[in-house]
Amino acid sequence: RPLSGILDFDADEATITVEPQVTVRQLLQATIADGWAPAVLPEFPEITVGGAIQGLAAESTCHRHGLFHESVTTMEVLLGDGTHLRVTPDHHPELWRMIPGSYGTIAAITAATLRLIPAQPWVELHHRRLSVGAFIDGAFDHDVDAVDAIAVDADHAVVTTARWIPAPPAGQPRRRFRRFAPYYADHVVAAASEDASEIMSFEDYAFRFDRGAFWIAPTKLGRGLLSRALLADFATAANLYRLRRSRQRLRPGPSRRVVQDCMPVSYTHLRA
Repeated sequence: RPLSGILDFDADEATITVEPQVTVRQLLQATIADGWAPAVLPEFPEITVGGAIQGLAAESTCHRHGLFHESVTTMEVLLGDGTHLRVTPDHHPELWRMIPGSYGTIAAITAATLRLIPAQPWVELHHRRLSVGAFIDGAFDHDVDAVDAIAVDADHAVVTTARWIPAPPAGQPRRRFRRFAPYYADHVVAAASEDASEIMSFEDYAFRFDRGAFWIAPTKLGRGLLSRALLADFATAANLYRLRRSRQRLRPGPSRRVVQDCMPVSYTHLRA
């Protein structure tokens, strides 16, 4: 049977135990009504827990909680010889260190327990355009629940900081993902021509890059109003990556476009 069940949700201990094919959307739906969310929630809703652990998933809360696998407290794994083990930092520590980022080459995960964090129904975002030098120097608010950035050219980046809030402030603009709305990445770059703030629901914020899959839809399907409206239901990350793989099989060869998704490293540590 598919390993896609939620095995236990313990609000008192702030943990959830799931099988590896549970998606991050299912994780959020199982916890947000009770005021909890995964500590690190990858931005595409069809990413699975097993894939996020094995693939070193990251997101905008990593500055507080590390990578996705660093919010895992226990794993159950199946080795190549059929041995089934419970793995923790103290029990089989060598497997605990080696499985994240191994892409399934060491063991198959059969269950995992994840740590949860308190969450609110709404998220307040602030977009700010900075020079790359100011961004490297950390000239933005660090006392926030989430932070990420988009490099818009060789000299500038747009930094988005986010806070969980219980209710939208009066008069604050709300971002809704309507069929005709610009893709999120394009919206952020345009909004940050000067400092801008807005409100989203927690789920819309969590999966803000799903519609359009970063720049795949804008560059492959077009940014126009008509294409966005007609392809709104199709232009999800899962569908676009399937389309991309199909095209690569039909037209093998090097790509002329690179979109780099990178993990920030402390400039102090980099210089050291």
